[in-house]
Amino acid sequence: MQIDLFSAGTCRALGWFMNRSAPFRSVTVPVGVALIHHPTAGLILFDTGLHPRCLAISHWSQVLAHQLIHFETTPADTVVSWLYKKGIDPSEIRYIVLSHYHNDHMGGLLDFPNAQFVASRAEFKRLAEISTFQQSSAAFNVALLPTDFEQRLMPIEDLPTAHRPELASFGEIKEAFPNLFLVNLPGHTRVQFGAYLPTESTFLIADALWTGAALDGPAKEPPSIVRVIKDNWQSYRQTMQQLRQFRALHPNVRILASHDNQAFAIMER
Repeated sequence: MQIDLFSAGTCRALGWFMNRSAPFRSVTVPVGVALIHHPTAGLILFDTGLHPRCLAISHWSQVLAHQLIHFETTPADTVVSWLYKKGIDPSEIRYIVLSHYHNDHMGGLLDFPNAQFVASRAEFKRLAEISTFQQSSAAFNVALLPTDFEQRLMPIEDLPTAHRPELASFGEIKEAFPNLFLVNLPGHTRVQFGAYLPTESTFLIADALWTGAALDGPAKEPPSIVRVIKDNWQSYRQTMQQLRQFRALHPNVRILASHDNQAFAIMER
């Protein structure tokens, strides 16, 4: 099973904001997307990254957030552009696993008219029913979703439960496809799923961590000020600890965060 990792846009922030041990200077990090060549399910995207349409948002709460984390993208940076460069037509994408409903992860959904969306139905309904102000504060823009999103949704809640002893500490595990398991990694958002591919020794963890350095211990976690843009700081730190424990027991598994330059370096080894 081949996995291609690429960046659909970038974001810029203080390195210290992502890792309290890092210098207090600006760094540019990727907006990661993974293309999974699955032997039976076909081509699967894990998230869709940024799109210029994401940057057309002007609500004051997001303008404020962009002072902390500045996103950048152009039409040449989009997931569709990358696919065409690889000789893949977007219509060939059969499934998109959406880790969570943040704009920089669902920015390209409108470009895939034939794909089914593997995502949380409960979280979608919760976000769809809150006020526009609350949606903007949660970095959720319903305009980035296709109008038939619900009809094409393959709810994670309805997937079969899998028995994976190595993932027991993460709670209920869902099997989306053979050898592709979905793991809830809450904290950054109320509901966020990572994708574990045991045959490839790979764990795509979305924004459960911003940098792999946080796996080394609390000294390299984000500073506590970051709690203002996390759904639940306690859950976020608990998820980090679970990931540390998982790495200690399974050091050969590649743990790849969406905004981590180190993840790209790992994939190139």
